[in-house]
Amino acid sequence: MATPSNRIPVRLARGTKAALDSSLSDLNEGELCYANDEDNLYVVEGGVLTRTGQQLDASSARTLLGIGEYVDDAAAGTGGVASGAMYYNTTSSDYRLKS
Repeated sequence: MATPSNRIPVRLARGTKAALDSSLSDLNEGELCYANDEDNLYVVEGGVLTRTGQQLDASSARTLLGIGEYVDDAAAGTGGVASGAMYYNTTSSDYRLKS
């Protein structure tokens, strides 16, 4: 099956669980969030974060969050990563912002 052309990237709120808890007023009811210190998904329900029961490994989390894996900044640019967007650097095993 071909990739549909009318797709919309999903961008979840993400950060540490403490940071997400302290930013609840910025989140909408029903919004999904990713706590990167716990590798857990949460949904805003009744003004609190409720764990969905889905725990993700690092690779699944990157895929869900739309963070591509590239060797370096040049490869990220070739891969379509816009300046200022995050990507996972496979050489240094860390996250980088595309310059």
